Amino acid sequence: MKPSLMIIVCMLISLTAFTQTKKECVKYHIKSVTSYSTDVEDEQAAPVRESYEEFDRQGNTILFIEFKKDGTIKRKEATAYNSMGDKSEIKEFDASGNVVRVTRFSYTPFGNKASEKEIDASGNLLKETEYTYDPRNLKVLKTTYGKNREFRSRKKWEYESF
Repeated sequence: MKPSLMIIVCMLISLTAFTQTKKECVKYHIKSVTSYSTDVEDEQAAPVRESYEEFDRQGNTILFIEFKKDGTIKRKEATAYNSMGDKSEIKEFDASGNVVRVTRFSYTPFGNKASEKEIDASGNLLKETEYTYDPRNLKVLKTTYGKNREFRSRKKWEYESF
């Protein structure tokens, strides 16, 4: 293997193996990360941008963009957080930048997720998930509804104590 190819392969392995945690983003004041890849079979090829991720000062992802091999946007999400650092809203965009779906989250006074609502670009409810907790704040029920609040599924948790 040529030395230059070996260097490129090692660089790609180190880039793909390194991912930022919230703690690292805050510690090193990381505002954004862009990932690139290069096809190992073609040393002369320019690196292709794979993704872009932007963080707030608390290390939360506020923007994520995934790119196709031709450089166009495959997926784009913008995330907002409440004052407690919980996700409050995720907006999903199409390649033209139009909002296609919004997911809104609400929380109990104890910080547990109470509900999750997915809404399309026209404001129509696509899916709603409600969470129920016991007096110890342990999740005991997750109920999901579709359009027009038609029942889709229910998941139940039971806990055993020592």
